[in-house]
Amino acid sequence: MQCLEDLVVLGGKACIERMLALNVVEKLAILEKDNSQFNGVVMKFVKGVDKCKYLSGAERQVSKQQIVRKVKTTLKDANLVARIIGGLECNSSSEGSSRSNRRKK
Repeated sequence: MQCLEDLVVLGGKACIERMLALNVVEKLAILEKDNSQFNGVVMKFVKGVDKCKYLSGAERQVSKQQIVRKVKTTLKDANLVARIIGGLECNSSSEGSSRSNRRKK
């Protein structure tokens, strides 16, 4: 998983779009559902997108929306979907507040 996260961080927009087109997010969501060893794998993928230096803020937001949409369509278990989406929203709101705190200083 670390290799995949590094690929997302170091890759550009085309790399991330290609990964989305190849259904990587769907496969990660299925892995997270089926195997307890892969807990948080979708979260790590999104954190990698957040760390990507080659995406603008708007492109990051669009990528997150695409990931959320793909997770919702892939998983039918409402509890698992809610947990993953809740983690994504919690992560994005905490980062937004930390960014605004940096600007105020």
